[in-house]
Amino acid sequence: AAAGYGGGAWGQKDPRNCVTAEAWLHVFPRAQLLNVVRSPVDTLGTLPERYARHTPGGVRPQQALEFWIELWEAYLDRTRRAMARADHAIEVDFGRLCTDPEGVMRAVVAALKLEGEAGPGAFDGLGIDAGKIGDHRRWIDRGDLTEAQAERLAAVAAAAGVG
Repeated sequence: AAAGYGGGAWGQKDPRNCVTAEAWLHVFPRAQLLNVVRSPVDTLGTLPERYARHTPGGVRPQQALEFWIELWEAYLDRTRRAMARADHAIEVDFGRLCTDPEGVMRAVVAALKLEGEAGPGAFDGLGIDAGKIGDHRRWIDRGDLTEAQAERLAAVAAAAGVG
């Protein structure tokens, strides 16, 4: 990987980096980590039915919520452990990124000591959509997620200190 990513700054977004971040830090010890955390209420509660192929027993994710909660928690834990090893790292809340992209990005620029600005209009047209917050309501309305499941997911988020 190091041979293919030499030179200037670059970024990579992939949820699997949660479990590979420490390996990336081994290859790139000066890497800076930005962890965007989406509440499990809006993440796990809205996994599409096609994720059944990744779920024990092949059931819809909402029918194996504890499995997905454990996976979300494990990903978050692994990422936070890697962040503790990085010289520069920041965790931001996805919901806040959607509602205040300029404020969040100013914090990211400062924490990671990046060049550039995050001023008014800098994020226009990038698809940052506050409508993605509360996505789970649509699933509850359709009967794909129960209020009790949403409450369980909200408790997991609160325990993790996430939105």
